[in-house]
Amino acid sequence: MTTKLGKITKVTLGTGGYQEAQFGFSFEIEYGIYTTGDFWGTWSERSESAKYSMYEWREHWIEAMLRIKKIMGEAKVQEFSELIGIPVDITFDGERMTGWRILTEAL
Repeated sequence: MTTKLGKITKVTLGTGGYQEAQFGFSFEIEYGIYTTGDFWGTWSERSESAKYSMYEWREHWIEAMLRIKKIMGEAKVQEFSELIGIPVDITFDGERMTGWRILTEAL
């Protein structure tokens, strides 16, 4: 596991995730000359043949909103778009990003 310093360069609410078939929050995070991304959301629509319940589908929305609320609090911002430019600490396992956090020590 390694960590790298970076900053949020773009945030959006809309389609994204797996094959752009999901809806939620997308993050673009820059570290040095590289960029990585993250997506918090769920399927845009729940089909009747889905192997998860309507309750579970809604729970994904609630979890995403609570994560957004948490990082906005840590970043001390009032609006989602104000996350742009906020410093973050990114964790990697080899070349794969495993997570990131607001670098509260730098704010």
